[in-house]
Amino acid sequence: MRAAIPISEGRISPVFDTARCLLLVDIENGHEVWRIEQIVKEPELKYRPQRVAEFGADVLICGAITRELENAVLSAGVQVIPQTCGPAEDVLEAFMAGQ
Repeated sequence: MRAAIPISEGRISPVFDTARCLLLVDIENGHEVWRIEQIVKEPELKYRPQRVAEFGADVLICGAITRELENAVLSAGVQVIPQTCGPAEDVLEAFMAGQ
């Protein structure tokens, strides 16, 4: 499974719609096996869901996200876990632990 987490200064970005960087983490059996940070450069919001899907994400863990963008991400086949905040590493650890 690949998780995508929009980050800013080590924390979950407050709003996915304006996030500039995604942390992509591959998870197997509850453990991280690979990670990379990708810059998100799409000038128009309508391209963000497609970009998340192109990165191979299965799940997007984010803070606030507009309803329209959330629906587009879901339509691209990516699960959305919205309204999440805090240090990215803590959120990732909790997600891998099934919380």
